Amino acid sequence: MKNQYLITLFLASILLLNGCGDDPFSVVLDVDPPEHVKQLAVHCYVTDKQTTLFAGLSESRALLDVNEELGNVPDGTISLYNEGTKLFDFESTNVSNWYINHSYDNTTPFGVKDGVMELLANAPGYPELRATQTFPDFVPITDLKFEKEGTIDIDGFKLDAVEITFDDPAGVENFYEIGLVAVDSSCINGEIYINRVYFETQNLNAERSGDYDGVLLSDIGFDGSEYKIVLGIYGNFDEDRNLSVVWKCISKDHYEYSRSLRAFTDNQDLGGFAQPISIFSNVENGLGIFTCAREEIYTALSASTENDPNNLTGIIDGTPYEPCDIDSYDNGGTGANKFRINSNDGVKTLSFGLSDIVVGEIGPDTGTTFYVYFYDSFNDKNYFYEEGVLEITSHDDDLNFVTGTFNGVLRNSNGVNDEIEVEDVIFEVTYSD
Repeated sequence: MKNQYLITLFLASILLLNGCGDDPFSVVLDVDPPEHVKQLAVHCYVTDKQTTLFAGLSESRALLDVNEELGNVPDGTISLYNEGTKLFDFESTNVSNWYINHSYDNTTPFGVKDGVMELLANAPGYPELRATQTFPDFVPITDLKFEKEGTIDIDGFKLDAVEITFDDPAGVENFYEIGLVAVDSSCINGEIYINRVYFETQNLNAERSGDYDGVLLSDIGFDGSEYKIVLGIYGNFDEDRNLSVVWKCISKDHYEYSRSLRAFTDNQDLGGFAQPISIFSNVENGLGIFTCAREEIYTALSASTENDPNNLTGIIDGTPYEPCDIDSYDNGGTGANKFRINSNDGVKTLSFGLSDIVVGEIGPDTGTTFYVYFYDSFNDKNYFYEEGVLEITSHDDDLNFVTGTFNGVLRNSNGVNDEIEVEDVIFEVTYSD
């Protein structure tokens, strides 16, 4: 019996080796891939706080055409409607990024629109693409806490913690997306950096978003209840850095798309053992996603303030601006500005510069140069002095101390019709000759 088993095993080995050529563990199959019919794809994410809206229009590619770039559609159009009334057409940005190649400058936050939002996309040779969404109701955060070393990760290491509490409405599906951002500013040279903060959570209801920068929550399991989620932060935070929570109330379509995108990305790591993953789409006659979300930025940890002697506050586009990270730059009077002060509130940066100290009214016709610069980091928009009046309210040459106000208009450097009003920008600064 034993000899019979050995002979059988030997014959099986011979057949295996003969059937596989030089490599007994490889199999070569000639497979004709299915013919690919290109489709039009559109992507657009709208939040109520956006001033610039972005969209992408492209053609799909075959699964095996990994070396083929996703093609832009230069002759395509994207339009946004609300309850059947056209709001605007997106403009082509003429960039090589397939994901964002159309934009629209709204100049003010887009806000929440009642009723059905509809996105239409057209391109020669394709049927019209259509997708609809409604803005979800907003559920605010009711309590937000930051605690140094307030939680641990899966390996037992201590992490700084952000605890978020909110009241989930009963009887309706609600979906949330949470992200963290840190503001690292170098006010000496006027630079500001908005960085995504990597974090984890042991919450069983949370799962990673499609871009891995945030987590998704569905209220299945806590519908109608007060709910808390703790985020464990990788990185050291103290009073020198702003830490903010990006809180979004999203639609079910956004939730499903983000989950499927993450699953698709994770699936690529399995190589030849991967099972096909379909990415969620809510676009008729094509591919892609259109979503509407409501967003709020909450401060979890404020940077330290330095109000004396340098200060820069004001009203920007109707909103009071009180920065919490203030510093100054002084070039000793050897350059264009005798002083420059910069401030940021974790989201926006305001800079002010003046070359000569003159008591009284100062403007473009006085021969005295000054500038006002405003940067909206979350919308990546830069505004510069267009016109206005600067008044020096006090000036002490002995103490090198000056105060004043500015009122005027700033223009977006990348937008023709994008202006914002600034009122009573008040500055107090010490400087060096």
